[in-house]
Amino acid sequence: MHDDENDPRSGSRRRVLKLLALAPLAGCVADAEPTDDDDDEVPSGPPPLVGEVSVGRVDELQPMTLQAIPGERVAIGRDDGGLWALSLLCGHLGCTIGEGEGAGGVSFNGIRCGCHGSEYGRDGDLQHGPSTQPLRNLAVRVEGSGEIIVDRDEDVALGSRTPLVS
Repeated sequence: MHDDENDPRSGSRRRVLKLLALAPLAGCVADAEPTDDDDDEVPSGPPPLVGEVSVGRVDELQPMTLQAIPGERVAIGRDDGGLWALSLLCGHLGCTIGEGEGAGGVSFNGIRCGCHGSEYGRDGDLQHGPSTQPLRNLAVRVEGSGEIIVDRDEDVALGSRTPLVS
């Protein structure tokens, strides 16, 4: 038997334990698809959308609704308490909820990710995994013109509402 732990023929217990510890990482690297640039980042889900986005006007959003905004990865809701917005990136593996065939759905009764079946309440609260976290609740404001703006960079507390002023 060889005594050098760096020698690949060495049967040392320490070497075997190191190899076992690194084995799960080998599968992740082997499954990663190459990117156009030369950096070592491994792609994981769609890139996040950032900044503010207009999602419509208050007078166009019916009370007691929650709807996905196509292409923006957010949903906007309205109830008696006001307006709220959610990120539609599932906390499990980052799938976009409600966009494309088999992508789940968004309704006032709840949200379902089509990738692996995570279910959320209308406020983004996790009701059934495999995700272990709620959807991000995002800041909402209403301009003087009635335009609704969602800030994808600012999280707010689960269940927060932006009151509508009459």
